[in-house]
Amino acid sequence: NHNAPVVTMQAWVRAGTTTEQEFIGSGISHFTEHMLFKGTETRDVGQIGQEVKEAGGTTNAYTGYDRTVYFITFHSDYFDKSLDILSDVLMNSVFDPVEVERERDVIVKEIKMNRDDPFRRLYTRAQTTAYAVHPYGNPVIGYENLLRNLTREDLLTYYKRLYVPNNMTFIVVGDFDMD
Repeated sequence: NHNAPVVTMQAWVRAGTTTEQEFIGSGISHFTEHMLFKGTETRDVGQIGQEVKEAGGTTNAYTGYDRTVYFITFHSDYFDKSLDILSDVLMNSVFDPVEVERERDVIVKEIKMNRDDPFRRLYTRAQTTAYAVHPYGNPVIGYENLLRNLTREDLLTYYKRLYVPNNMTFIVVGDFDMD
């Protein structure tokens, strides 16, 4: 679609609450999502955000029960840059130890905010009741005690297991040359 000079790319990774295996209930999928824009083998902590900002782009992500979705939107002149950034974070994230602890604290605050939100509490109770013996009964964000026990090595193990090309769907829409 060449009506506007904008391109959005999405990467859907089959990584969510249902894929956490030995880490079930820890929210490791959500934790991994938080870590992916925090540095790669070629980009330092903060560099990704700076590159995106300088080019006028946006990035975001979300985690669900069955997937984690990353997206990046740029002016179409920056197609190559957006593709490079998104592929770099998906395939080359380093999980900087300082950033792991920083993001763990951010997620713990999110968990506590959820406890203070009546709608979230009701939703969590409904999920736990409806899916008593199914992974959907665990909160995507994880249980605080299990999240606190995750190590950087656990995150890397999970990342290396699931962040592989045959476990991703890549979508591009907007003003670009399909060739």
